[in-house]
Amino acid sequence: MVRSTGPGSIAGEIIRLFEALGEHYVHYTKGLQAIPYEIYIPVKESVSFASQPPSHHSADAFYNYWAVYYEDSVDARIYSLRQRQILAEDLFYSDSE
Repeated sequence: MVRSTGPGSIAGEIIRLFEALGEHYVHYTKGLQAIPYEIYIPVKESVSFASQPPSHHSADAFYNYWAVYYEDSVDARIYSLRQRQILAEDLFYSDSE
């Protein structure tokens, strides 16, 4: 599931998103041991697009943290693309930039 950051934001990033999914595959599958049934790619919604057009910075929000759901767990796990690992944080982990 991907949520939009503004008009055309997903279409403009879809190739890069697929590349990131492939690049991080070994890491979010726990070394190919656990294939997630869902990966939620969230975006920050702090920018008002009525007053400011979408920028590359808003698209970068796709590449910070993903929520990864596995069959053996009720709750999602947080995957950090920067650290290339699943974090020991709950789903509501906050990145204060």
